[in-house]
Amino acid sequence: MTIHSLFYAMALDDAADLFARLGQGTESQRYRRLAGAVRETVHRLCWDATRQLLADTPSHKFFSQQANILAILTGTVPRSEQARLLDRLLNDPSIAQVQLYFRYYLGRAMSQTGQGDRYVDNLGPWEKMLANGMTTFGEQDGNPRSECHPWSATPVYELLTTVAGIQPGEPGFKTVRIDPALGGLRHVEAAMPHPLGMIEVSFDRVGDSGPKGSIRLPAGLTGEFFWHGKRTALQGTLVTIDEK
Repeated sequence: MTIHSLFYAMALDDAADLFARLGQGTESQRYRRLAGAVRETVHRLCWDATRQLLADTPSHKFFSQQANILAILTGTVPRSEQARLLDRLLNDPSIAQVQLYFRYYLGRAMSQTGQGDRYVDNLGPWEKMLANGMTTFGEQDGNPRSECHPWSATPVYELLTTVAGIQPGEPGFKTVRIDPALGGLRHVEAAMPHPLGMIEVSFDRVGDSGPKGSIRLPAGLTGEFFWHGKRTALQGTLVTIDEK
C-alpha cells in the first residue's frame, strides 16, 4: 500500500507543478489537495511510532527502505525529521533493502536531506561491477542477469548532479546552481552539456577545508555556487573557487 500510494502522491505533486506552470491554478490546487490527502492517510495508517519508520502496510508487519525513502521525497514525514529518518533506514539491516533501480530515489533522498556527501560511500554495487570486469551496468546486484540495463545507470546522473553539484537554477536551465557534495573525494572534474555550451567544473579538496578550483560556464549563462550555506554569484565564463 505505502509504496504505490506514495508514488501516486509524487505523481499528483508533479501534475500540480505542471498545472501551476501553465497558469491553471484551480487544477493545480486540486491535485495538491489530493496529494496531501494521500500523504495524510498513509502517515496515519502506516507510521510506526515504536520503530520510527513507515510500514509498508497498515498491519505494521513489513518495513522497507523503499517506503521510507518515498516518505522523505514526498514530504510524508516533516522536513525536520527527514535526515534522521534517512539515518534509520540506512542503518537498519532488518528492513527490506533497495535494489539497484531504486537507488535513484535513495540518491534523491540524500540530496533532499542535505546529505549528498554520503552518496559516494553508497556506490558499493558499482564498485563490485568494476571489480568483476564489467564495462556496462548490471540489472541486479550480485547476479547481473542483463549486463546493460538503464535502471542501474543512476550514478551517471548523481555524479554530475549531486557530487559535482551541477543543477538547473530554474526551469529551462536558464541559470545554473552548482552545489557540490564531494564526500571523501579529494578531486572532482565534471562536464555537462547545456544548450549554450559546456558547463565544466574542477574541484580539489585541501585538507578538511572547502574546495579550490574553477567553474567554466558557456557565454550567456549565469548562476550561483553554494558551499555549506555560503552563496557566490557566477558571472563570466571562468570563475575561480577558493572556499576555506
